[in-house]
Amino acid sequence: MEERNGNPMNDPHFSNSNIAVIGLPDIVNIETQHIEKKFIVKSLGIAIFWFVIILGIVVSLIVLAPESYLLTFVNPLFLLIVLFCGLFLTLFLKLKLGISMKYGLREKDIYFEKGWWFHTKTLIPFHRIQHVALHQSLLDRYLNLAQLRVFTAGGESSDLTIDGLSALKAEQIRNFILEESNFTDETE
Repeated sequence: MEERNGNPMNDPHFSNSNIAVIGLPDIVNIETQHIEKKFIVKSLGIAIFWFVIILGIVVSLIVLAPESYLLTFVNPLFLLIVLFCGLFLTLFLKLKLGISMKYGLREKDIYFEKGWWFHTKTLIPFHRIQHVALHQSLLDRYLNLAQLRVFTAGGESSDLTIDGLSALKAEQIRNFILEESNFTDETE
Protein backbone atom coordinates (compact mmCIF):
# COMPACT_ATOMS: atom_id res chain seq x y z
CA MET A 1 0.00 0.00 0.00
CA GLU A 2 1.34 3.39 -0.96
CA GLU A 3 1.77 5.81 1.91
CA ARG A 4 1.49 9.54 1.63
CA ASN A 5 3.22 11.66 4.23
CA GLY A 6 3.94 8.45 6.17
CA ASN A 7 0.24 7.91 6.96
CA PRO A 8 -1.85 5.30 5.07
CA MET A 9 -5.03 7.23 6.03
CA ASN A 10 -4.03 9.94 3.54
CA ASP A 11 -4.09 7.42 0.67
CA PRO A 12 -7.31 7.83 -1.39
CA HIS A 13 -7.36 4.03 -1.99
CA PHE A 14 -7.25 3.18 1.72
CA SER A 15 -10.52 1.89 3.13
CA ASN A 16 -11.48 0.91 6.64
CA SER A 17 -15.27 0.79 6.69
CA ASN A 18 -17.41 0.11 9.72
CA ILE A 19 -18.99 -3.33 10.07
CA ALA A 20 -22.42 -3.85 11.57
CA VAL A 21 -21.93 -5.96 14.70
CA ILE A 22 -25.48 -7.26 14.36
CA GLY A 23 -24.59 -9.05 11.10
CA LEU A 24 -21.67 -11.03 12.56
CA PRO A 25 -22.04 -14.81 12.95
CA ASP A 26 -23.18 -15.93 16.39
CA ILE A 27 -20.96 -18.53 18.07
CA VAL A 28 -23.65 -19.23 20.63
CA ASN A 29 -25.72 -21.07 18.03
CA ILE A 30 -23.02 -23.56 17.04
CA GLU A 31 -24.12 -27.18 17.40
CA THR A 32 -21.51 -28.81 19.61
CA GLN A 33 -20.69 -32.35 20.64
CA HIS A 34 -19.01 -33.50 23.82
CA ILE A 35 -15.76 -35.43 23.73
CA GLU A 36 -15.72 -39.19 24.36
CA LYS A 37 -16.38 -40.34 27.92
CA LYS A 38 -13.39 -42.68 27.59
CA PHE A 39 -11.15 -39.61 27.58
CA ILE A 40 -12.52 -38.50 30.94
CA VAL A 41 -11.99 -42.00 32.36
CA LYS A 42 -8.44 -41.97 30.93
CA SER A 43 -7.69 -38.59 32.57
CA LEU A 44 -9.03 -39.77 35.92
CA GLY A 45 -7.05 -43.02 35.63
CA ILE A 46 -3.81 -41.17 34.93
CA ALA A 47 -4.40 -38.89 37.94
CA ILE A 48 -5.03 -41.93 40.18
CA PHE A 49 -1.91 -43.64 38.80
CA TRP A 50 0.29 -40.66 39.72
CA PHE A 51 -1.40 -40.40 43.11
CA VAL A 52 -0.55 -44.04 43.85
CA ILE A 53 3.09 -43.42 42.85
CA ILE A 54 3.36 -40.34 45.10
CA LEU A 55 1.49 -42.10 47.92
CA GLY A 56 3.92 -45.02 47.66
CA ILE A 57 6.88 -42.65 47.95
CA VAL A 58 5.36 -40.86 50.96
CA VAL A 59 4.40 -44.11 52.74
CA SER A 60 7.88 -45.52 52.03
CA LEU A 61 9.39 -42.37 53.51
CA ILE A 62 7.19 -42.66 56.61
CA VAL A 63 7.86 -46.40 57.12
CA LEU A 64 11.50 -46.65 56.08
CA ALA A 65 12.77 -43.34 57.41
CA PRO A 66 10.55 -42.24 60.30
CA GLU A 67 13.29 -39.92 61.58
CA SER A 68 13.88 -38.22 58.22
CA TYR A 69 14.39 -34.47 57.96
CA LEU A 70 11.01 -33.92 56.26
CA LEU A 71 9.06 -35.79 58.93
CA THR A 72 10.55 -33.67 61.72
CA PHE A 73 8.61 -30.67 60.34
CA VAL A 74 5.49 -32.34 58.93
CA ASN A 75 3.17 -34.72 60.72
CA PRO A 76 2.85 -37.90 58.56
CA LEU A 77 -0.91 -38.01 59.08
CA PHE A 78 -1.21 -34.39 57.90
CA LEU A 79 0.87 -35.27 54.83
CA LEU A 80 -1.46 -38.17 53.97
CA ILE A 81 -4.55 -35.99 54.47
CA VAL A 82 -3.10 -33.34 52.15
CA LEU A 83 -2.35 -36.02 49.55
CA PHE A 84 -5.90 -37.42 49.63
CA CYS A 85 -7.42 -33.92 49.51
CA GLY A 86 -5.18 -33.18 46.51
CA LEU A 87 -6.36 -36.37 44.83
CA PHE A 88 -10.03 -35.55 45.28
CA LEU A 89 -9.53 -31.96 44.11
CA THR A 90 -7.62 -33.16 41.03
CA LEU A 91 -10.26 -35.77 40.19
CA PHE A 92 -13.05 -33.21 40.62
CA LEU A 93 -11.33 -30.64 38.39
CA LYS A 94 -10.44 -33.20 35.69
CA LEU A 95 -14.02 -34.47 35.69
CA LYS A 96 -15.46 -30.95 35.39
CA LEU A 97 -12.96 -30.05 32.64
CA GLY A 98 -13.73 -33.21 30.69
CA ILE A 99 -17.46 -32.63 30.91
CA SER A 100 -17.03 -29.02 29.71
CA MET A 101 -15.06 -29.91 26.55
CA LYS A 102 -17.15 -29.48 23.36
CA TYR A 103 -16.38 -29.08 19.68
CA GLY A 104 -18.32 -28.14 16.57
CA LEU A 105 -17.87 -27.85 12.83
CA ARG A 106 -19.49 -25.45 10.42
CA GLU A 107 -19.03 -24.86 6.70
CA LYS A 108 -16.13 -22.48 7.15
CA ASP A 109 -14.71 -22.98 10.65
CA ILE A 110 -14.03 -25.28 13.58
CA TYR A 111 -15.01 -24.41 17.15
CA PHE A 112 -13.83 -25.74 20.51
CA GLU A 113 -14.71 -24.76 24.05
CA LYS A 114 -13.50 -25.97 27.39
CA GLY A 115 -13.32 -24.89 30.96
CA TRP A 116 -15.40 -24.89 34.05
CA TRP A 117 -13.72 -22.22 36.10
CA PHE A 118 -11.84 -20.48 33.28
CA HIS A 119 -13.85 -20.77 30.09
CA THR A 120 -12.06 -20.74 26.72
CA LYS A 121 -13.76 -20.61 23.32
CA THR A 122 -11.70 -20.99 20.15
CA LEU A 123 -12.99 -20.52 16.61
CA ILE A 124 -10.63 -21.03 13.67
CA PRO A 125 -11.70 -20.34 10.08
CA PHE A 126 -10.56 -23.02 7.63
CA HIS A 127 -8.83 -20.49 5.35
CA ARG A 128 -6.39 -19.67 8.19
CA ILE A 129 -5.39 -23.29 8.84
CA GLN A 130 -1.86 -24.26 7.73
CA HIS A 131 -2.05 -27.95 8.62
CA VAL A 132 -3.90 -30.51 10.71
CA ALA A 133 -2.31 -33.40 12.60
CA LEU A 134 -3.63 -36.41 14.49
CA HIS A 135 -1.82 -37.71 17.54
CA GLN A 136 -2.36 -40.93 19.49
CA SER A 137 -0.41 -42.11 22.51
CA LEU A 138 -0.12 -45.83 23.23
CA LEU A 139 -2.97 -45.55 25.74
CA ASP A 140 -5.05 -43.58 23.21
CA ARG A 141 -4.60 -46.36 20.65
CA TYR A 142 -5.77 -48.92 23.18
CA LEU A 143 -8.84 -46.80 24.01
CA ASN A 144 -9.40 -45.86 20.33
CA LEU A 145 -8.98 -42.13 21.08
CA ALA A 146 -7.11 -39.43 19.18
CA GLN A 147 -6.02 -35.84 19.56
CA LEU A 148 -6.69 -33.41 16.71
CA ARG A 149 -4.18 -30.57 16.39
CA VAL A 150 -4.95 -27.57 14.20
CA PHE A 151 -2.14 -25.18 13.25
CA THR A 152 -2.46 -21.69 11.83
CA ALA A 153 0.29 -19.40 10.53
CA GLY A 154 2.81 -17.90 12.89
CA GLY A 155 3.56 -20.45 15.57
CA GLU A 156 5.32 -23.69 16.41
CA SER A 157 2.61 -25.09 18.65
CA SER A 158 -0.92 -25.93 17.66
CA ASP A 159 -3.49 -23.17 17.90
CA LEU A 160 -6.23 -25.65 18.69
CA THR A 161 -5.95 -29.08 20.29
CA ILE A 162 -9.02 -31.22 20.74
CA ASP A 163 -8.41 -34.18 23.05
CA GLY A 164 -10.80 -37.03 23.57
CA LEU A 165 -12.11 -37.64 20.07
CA SER A 166 -12.70 -41.17 18.86
CA ALA A 167 -10.01 -42.11 16.34
CA LEU A 168 -12.61 -42.41 13.58
CA LYS A 169 -14.23 -39.04 14.38
CA ALA A 170 -10.82 -37.32 14.53
CA GLU A 171 -9.92 -38.74 11.11
CA GLN A 172 -13.28 -37.62 9.68
CA ILE A 173 -12.85 -34.09 11.03
CA ARG A 174 -9.28 -33.95 9.75
CA ASN A 175 -10.36 -35.06 6.28
CA PHE A 176 -13.22 -32.54 6.26
CA ILE A 177 -10.85 -29.71 7.18
CA LEU A 178 -8.35 -30.84 4.53
CA GLU A 179 -11.07 -30.88 1.86
CA GLU A 180 -12.40 -27.46 2.87
CA SER A 181 -8.89 -25.99 3.08
CA ASN A 182 -7.69 -27.58 -0.20
CA PHE A 183 -4.34 -28.90 1.00
CA THR A 184 -2.69 -32.13 2.12
CA ASP A 185 -1.27 -32.80 5.55
CA GLU A 186 0.37 -35.24 7.98
CA THR A 187 -0.58 -37.76 10.61
CA GLU A 188 1.71 -38.31 13.62
